[in-house]
Amino acid sequence: MKYFAKIDSLRFVAALMVLVSHWLFFLPEVRAFNLGEMGVDLFFTISGFLITLQLLDFKEKAAENNLSNGSVFKEFYIRRAFRILPLYYLVVIVSALANQGEIRDALIWNMTFTSNFYIMKVDHWPSNFSHFWSLSVEEHFYLFWPFVILFVNNKILPYVISGLIIVTFIIKYFVIGDSMGYFFLHVHTISCIDLIMYGCLLGWLYKNKYETISEIFQFKGFSFFSVSVIVAVTAYKYYFIFDVDDYIVLRAVTGIAFTFLVGSLVFSQYPKRRSLFENKWMVILGKLSFGIYLLHNFIPGLLLGVKDLKLHWSLEFLIYLMVTIAISAVLHWGVELPIRRVRKLKFGTALLKD
Repeated sequence: MKYFAKIDSLRFVAALMVLVSHWLFFLPEVRAFNLGEMGVDLFFTISGFLITLQLLDFKEKAAENNLSNGSVFKEFYIRRAFRILPLYYLVVIVSALANQGEIRDALIWNMTFTSNFYIMKVDHWPSNFSHFWSLSVEEHFYLFWPFVILFVNNKILPYVISGLIIVTFIIKYFVIGDSMGYFFLHVHTISCIDLIMYGCLLGWLYKNKYETISEIFQFKGFSFFSVSVIVAVTAYKYYFIFDVDDYIVLRAVTGIAFTFLVGSLVFSQYPKRRSLFENKWMVILGKLSFGIYLLHNFIPGLLLGVKDLKLHWSLEFLIYLMVTIAISAVLHWGVELPIRRVRKLKFGTALLKD
């Protein structure tokens, strides 16, 4: 499968948005901008794109080699399990052992990837593991999307994706609306499907309409347009009071803008111009983004002594960031990569060898 270095860099940007939101929440501007929400939605769009493209590649490879759909399921779920579960469960178990209170009360919810439903149940953000909810949504997406890719005809797949986007938006806007609380609208799996589907549609276009779409995305204004829309929505949130319906629309608009941003990165072909997203350090940080995202909410508690130094908030943030990156790097090279090597040696399938 094609590797997108720029998308790895974009993952780090998304993670950094979440870190800023959580670590600097005491700043009124940070609270108003809702960067954490936007960062998670960017993750959803990226995931929809990459997972759809991967499954379409697997499906094509299976057809070429006369392999069954079962080989696709096996390949996909083995890869996902080795990519997500070891580091995730390590963080969940260690944090539960090291902390008292709510993190232990919610252990079963976290272990079963139903953290988003726990948040809706308790109706508040549960301190240092509040970010686990998005990983639960991702896992729910993994449960049903391979079936859609494999059993829906490729020609009608974009219509199915578009239908899911429309239906999800209608449910949120006209059915849920003010009848449900904020947490339902934000963290419920149904509330995030349209954001993931934007990326899924982009993945289908990349696989099936590359030449046509590539010509469109060569227009350099796409990335500028995307960033402008995101800035405009952020400014609107800061300067104006908005209700539930506005929130639903604004979230959809930023999801579309993120889709254009991802598209401008994966379709762009400017060999003479290197962007920030091609910087090798950005790419490396992108590879660490999963660990960074998993760990970041625990770092301020781990470094309680930093608060006693009474440093400027910018220095505190820098210390937290450096420690998070350092621990994530150790886990990446000491845990994630060795486990992936085991997966390749012991659990590889005939479908697609690395």
